[in-house]
Amino acid sequence: MVNKDPRWAFPESFQFILEEQESDGDWDRSRNSDDGILNTLTALLVVTHPDLPARISKAIIYLEKKLQQWDVGASVHVDFEILVPKLLSMLEQEQLIFQFPQKQILMRLNADKLRHFDPSTVYGSQKHTLLRSLEGFIGKVDFDQIQHQKTNGSFMYSPSSTAAYLMSSSAWDDESEMYIRNAIMHGRGHGNGGVPSVFPSNTFEVTQVVSTLLQAGYTEESLDHRNVKDIALYLVGNFRAQEGLLGFAPSVLAAIDDTARAVITLDRLGRPTSPEKMLCFLDAERSHLRTYHVQDQIIPVLIQVLNRTLLTQHVTGGWSVNNIPEVNAYSILTLLALQGLPQARPLTFKIQSAIQAGRQVLAQAERQRGKPQYLWIEKVTYGSSILGETYCLAARNAPCLHNAWSDKVEKTVTTTATDAISLSEFFHRIPDYSDIPEWKILASVIEGSLYLQKLKVSRYEIFPRQQSSEDKYLNYIPCVWIIVNNCTGVLLDSTLVWDMMVILMLDFLVDEYMESVVAQLGERDIVSLQQIIRALCRNPDIDLSRESALPHTDSQLTTPSSGLEYGLSPSQPRNGYSEPLAAVSDVISTYVRAMVRYPRIQNASLADRCSLKAELEIFLLSHIDQIQDNHHFRGQDSCSLDVVKRSQNPRTNHYGWSHTTAANHTSCAVSLAFYTCRLSWNSSSGGDVFYTSHSKYMVGDLCSHLAVMTRLYNDYASIARDHAESNLNSINFPEFHSGQEGDATEANPPATGEIRARNTLLGHAQYERNCVETSFQTLVETLGKTTASAVKLQDALTLFVGVMNLFADMYVAKDLTNRAYPRLSDRMFNLFHLPCVELWELYNGVIAFNNT
Repeated sequence: MVNKDPRWAFPESFQFILEEQESDGDWDRSRNSDDGILNTLTALLVVTHPDLPARISKAIIYLEKKLQQWDVGASVHVDFEILVPKLLSMLEQEQLIFQFPQKQILMRLNADKLRHFDPSTVYGSQKHTLLRSLEGFIGKVDFDQIQHQKTNGSFMYSPSSTAAYLMSSSAWDDESEMYIRNAIMHGRGHGNGGVPSVFPSNTFEVTQVVSTLLQAGYTEESLDHRNVKDIALYLVGNFRAQEGLLGFAPSVLAAIDDTARAVITLDRLGRPTSPEKMLCFLDAERSHLRTYHVQDQIIPVLIQVLNRTLLTQHVTGGWSVNNIPEVNAYSILTLLALQGLPQARPLTFKIQSAIQAGRQVLAQAERQRGKPQYLWIEKVTYGSSILGETYCLAARNAPCLHNAWSDKVEKTVTTTATDAISLSEFFHRIPDYSDIPEWKILASVIEGSLYLQKLKVSRYEIFPRQQSSEDKYLNYIPCVWIIVNNCTGVLLDSTLVWDMMVILMLDFLVDEYMESVVAQLGERDIVSLQQIIRALCRNPDIDLSRESALPHTDSQLTTPSSGLEYGLSPSQPRNGYSEPLAAVSDVISTYVRAMVRYPRIQNASLADRCSLKAELEIFLLSHIDQIQDNHHFRGQDSCSLDVVKRSQNPRTNHYGWSHTTAANHTSCAVSLAFYTCRLSWNSSSGGDVFYTSHSKYMVGDLCSHLAVMTRLYNDYASIARDHAESNLNSINFPEFHSGQEGDATEANPPATGEIRARNTLLGHAQYERNCVETSFQTLVETLGKTTASAVKLQDALTLFVGVMNLFADMYVAKDLTNRAYPRLSDRMFNLFHLPCVELWELYNGVIAFNNT
């Protein structure tokens, strides 16, 4: 309570709170969930003191519902991670306790925010942003020691922060009381008791309005020369008074964006102003401003903003369900600003048509302008009719400019328009994407291509380059993730998508490394490697350099090969093992540790991280199983009439093989295990992503069908390559050649048998795809949409399943895997068992290989 006299200091504000409560108990005029939570928590704290039970009860019911659905990670309100925990704490003192699913996440964010908080920060002479949210530091700051931080009676021109000071200081401050009364009287409420989150903000409003209109083509004369001159004098005076750095209002803490806007405004008004002070300030603060460490992400972010603006435009031409003019204006201005990017040139026609459609909608909604919309965000959302009108005028008048870029900017174009169009045409031919507008796929390909160079750099961080590597799959990985993310509309964050691009690349590299290097190890080394993999996956911290850490094998097993013909060092003992095995164990251990120690999965639950290690073990061991299956298969004789060589006495039937070795070999399960861990980033504090036994089982079933489906489509696409390399393929199993389906006779020639086998395999793959669709839909229905986290999880699953489906379709359209060229003796052996059509393909491949 205030320390002046026993009466309400601002009774009109209390009356305003009573009048603003909605029928369902909330204080949320903006219909924004975050606003509703913050405003209702605050108002509930107010009405508990007079004890108004009906109002309190309604507010509690509202909060219990909203907090259950609150997605803390999606909140962008200023200092919410400080303000909400403080309000919850203050309500607990009134015996009002709220529990909700993401409360631990909120408290973790609060702890992170306050980890380096030191009250002396605000006791000194330096201004600090903490001053804008002092209400969050009640009980943590001695308010008697911060009086010198006032600006015209306020703290950072924040009515709530100033009120916290009045409530908590030992002596009443008349100057601060007068500031709040001015905010009540001259703020947006004009005396009704309400106050804005910031008052005043005249520098911000002036620079936003004038710079926006001038950039949109308005002239000084068209804006009333005398008024514009007064504005220029006002800004020049502030620049002088504040030594070249401005905030959102006079004498407040300087900000880069407000200073930049003022520089632009004065420059457009013919009063060039040096940005030197701003640049010096930026350099001094660079270590504290994390956003300035990501300059290499500027182009990808801009293209993503461009694409998402295009993707979210409605068929009516607008971007708002309620056709809000201000929202449409921001979208139009965004397209106008980004249309000239060199990467966006292939999209010029689409961008211009989107701008034209948006302007038509904006013109039709003339009567809706002037009404402020809650679109701007501070501590709560707010609206400004002045800003809304300004941006609508700018969107209607701004010209379509095409910038001339410097060579430095032009060099950021890493994929030509021709290549982007060609790649988008490939994706558009895939059946599931043939009905999607071509520009959506092209825009996604352009966006995806911006990750390619970064992906190529990371390609050699673990796995060495193999002689036969073409790495053609690298061109597709970024595009696949972006296409599915954009075309399904889930639009998950780019950091998650990037991480999965890296993991998918590693999946391909593991496959290549196993086929081209590990497959050349001798039998004894293979057995040793299996034991090393088990040890590593169960304990990634194991020291493989110690002889006791490496398991020993039976000395009677076959001696390992020298490794010379594969580019490996000669066999020399190292902890009792050959150099080839030691080299392989180094690479595999680096891979396993990189997976389990990936920074953005460290928040995952113990169970989810253990699942990742288990799937890693299965994944790597399945490759060795495949190597052994291939070795066994190569040693068999083939009937001269068989176009497709049949596997004799396989370890299991095709169904069993496709659901174990073959499915595990695809990396689907290990990728999903990593993806599950990755979803924990900023979304949980130790809990399993799929937290019920039933949901875990259903996810496992979905993954099983995905893995089998992917492998069957892969086998279908790689029949020729597997034949050339003598790898065991699905169609080599006896089931594909029993009875009339495959027996070669004069009436049933070999080619017919091969076609039937391929069609049978394709039928199996389609069956598994149907199972995927059923499993996915059932899982989605089970998860429901009762909470924000459930919706996000559904979106995440939609993205993952969509990527796996697209890759399955791509396998049919194009075999992406690097060919593993076998040892020379294997090549000569296989020549005698290939049909003529395959012999010619292999001959051309060997000639090309020898010429490299």
